[in-house]
Amino acid sequence: MDSRAPVSHDVGVLIENGLIRQVAKFSLTDQSISRNTEVVALDGLVLPGFVDAHSHLRGLALSEQGVPDIDLESWLLRLRTVTQLDVADEALVAAGDLLAAGVTAVQGVLHSFAGRDEYLDQVQSAARALDATGISAELMIGLTDQAEYSPASPCGAGPERGMPVRQLRDLVSVARRSCPGKLTRVGVAPVAPQWCSDSLLAEIRALRVAGVRVHTHLLESSFQRGWISEDPVSRLRRWDLLGPALSAAHGVWLAADEVAELASRRVTVVHCPSSNAGLRVGTAPVARWRRAGLSVALGLDSHPIDGRVDMLAEMRAAVAAAGHLGDPLTGRQALGLATVGGAAAIGRSGQIGRIAAGYRADLIAASAVADEETAEGFLAAGSTADIHEVICAGRRLVSGGRLHCAAEVEAARARSRQRLAADQGARAARQSATGKQVRELRQLLTRMPWGGA
Repeated sequence: MDSRAPVSHDVGVLIENGLIRQVAKFSLTDQSISRNTEVVALDGLVLPGFVDAHSHLRGLALSEQGVPDIDLESWLLRLRTVTQLDVADEALVAAGDLLAAGVTAVQGVLHSFAGRDEYLDQVQSAARALDATGISAELMIGLTDQAEYSPASPCGAGPERGMPVRQLRDLVSVARRSCPGKLTRVGVAPVAPQWCSDSLLAEIRALRVAGVRVHTHLLESSFQRGWISEDPVSRLRRWDLLGPALSAAHGVWLAADEVAELASRRVTVVHCPSSNAGLRVGTAPVARWRRAGLSVALGLDSHPIDGRVDMLAEMRAAVAAAGHLGDPLTGRQALGLATVGGAAAIGRSGQIGRIAAGYRADLIAASAVADEETAEGFLAAGSTADIHEVICAGRRLVSGGRLHCAAEVEAARARSRQRLAADQGARAARQSATGKQVRELRQLLTRMPWGGA
């Protein structure tokens, strides 16, 4: 089934070469079934695989790093203090946890300040790890080169960047050629328009013209509209980046005319309700966006709920956030954000997000009893623990509730935690030193004429 169709019973899905060839009524006694056809019984409620359209591919929650949920601008400064974990281990754990939660496709931003060769190695390592799990991934190479932590000094001094802007096109081109996995594609992520110089945006425009997809953060907090002299949407417009090849996370502070423009340009905005709440940036008016014709997806933002990766909980958070605004979403609409909306965000419309002939065979099966035997009922009462089968491009990646690559994922998780423990003292010292910068930033922001309103 998909988010728009009624629930059907006793349906068979014929899969060939990773694609759905036919969806029809089915019985195990059907005489038309070839002896060479593998028959897999998916009991319960069968849904399209979910799409996490905005992730940072973190294997460990930032709370384990001692970075609590605080206001976004202070939180970003505190990110500078975290222990750097192995990129491949993080990607492996993140992908494994997503698969166990029914997510069969993810868009992940990998942001590094390394030099060109080291950054390329990180991208390739992450791609290999993602491929090893079998998840479908859009791996977006992130870059910033101005005003990332503050619009002005003294706390605005950014990190040392190992790669000049002119090397970005070469990095992306080589990464796209050298990441041969069928289910991992490489794109580019100007992490936020206000954090990217004109020179950087010019390079990204050239990549977009060459067919590379683009993903960014957009107006996540109210402060970002006046972070520099030009607002973020205007920067994207000026560099011809508004279009169906762009997806943008958060969008909490988009004005009505900006929503209309993004809708007309077929941009997809990725709603991240749990992250928005945790980082105190406000509540996105998603129902209003949808009425304006804006394409909307759903993203976890590597921000687990109660320490768990849970796409169903994120859908419920989307419904709750809309209800808080008095402009509700239905559960079925939230499911649409996580399926057909996610497909649009990653450039896969018409390929994933539905159970229909011609679509990729991305399916999940969840135990369903009593009032959970509908999409609405399951969303209201179900949990990731109910998901017992996950199929991506025709491959079974979770069977009987067991993730096939569980041993590799848990080994990577253990290595990450060992590295975290070894760096505990140095990390605490970095966090202590950052406290002064956080206080300076808060004071600076309160003095700005736009005041974050």
